[in-house]
Amino acid sequence: MKKCAVLAVLMAFVLMPPPRLSSQAASGLELVEKLYSAFAALSENRAGTDETINSLESLMTAAVSARDAKAIDPSFFRRYHRLLMVVRLSLVTDMSGILKPLVDREFGGFIKDVTGEAYDAEGSATRQIAQFLKAVDAEIMNLYGIVRKK
Repeated sequence: MKKCAVLAVLMAFVLMPPPRLSSQAASGLELVEKLYSAFAALSENRAGTDETINSLESLMTAAVSARDAKAIDPSFFRRYHRLLMVVRLSLVTDMSGILKPLVDREFGGFIKDVTGEAYDAEGSATRQIAQFLKAVDAEIMNLYGIVRKK
């Protein structure tokens, strides 16, 4: 179910052109563009799960470097990190349901904070995927807005 959600999110990004910004916000822009490229590769099925995980880890490394160099502000970093975390969590295979409380808590908090909706943890997989996709899409646009203001 979670892999389907990530694939659906990424397919939406293939249809959307990558954001372009001024050079003033280059570091934040580069992070958003790299995130977009990673999602596009996954949605086009060019990357497997291991490659996607490696890509997410390299995105996090780049974000930490940008934060340490003070090239991005703390608000952008926190939001970017959280987005990477929930996407990474969506890729975890959990057939036995051991991680379900953790996933429900993190997805619920993320969805509530980004869209204002309550996460439907007991609802259909289709509803959960739709909520997740909507929140991921909105958060990427929020990140774009943060770097655009700079």
